[in-house]
Amino acid sequence: MYQSGQWEDYQCTHQLQAICVNLTGSSETFVLTNDSFTWEEAQQYCRQHHTDLASVKDATQNSQIAALVPSGNAWIGLNKAALEVAGWKQLHFLLLENPAA
Repeated sequence: MYQSGQWEDYQCTHQLQAICVNLTGSSETFVLTNDSFTWEEAQQYCRQHHTDLASVKDATQNSQIAALVPSGNAWIGLNKAALEVAGWKQLHFLLLENPAA
């Protein structure tokens, strides 16, 4: 994540901490991992120890996640390869602005 609150992409083999989500009913809690992983390892870890990798759905969640990532870099659940397999030919990413920036 850039200082502006916008997300960036990395090669899936890059080692980063991950933002996992715990879902309880309609409540979502975000958790930053202590360890670093590739994207696939992060997904496996989050699914094994939490619910899944976090997905950012709005500016409020973007701000909550940004507060957890002091380095600005952590895996979230969006995966370009999976979107391409699902039939997306062109990928457009909504980069959420941090309202505090």
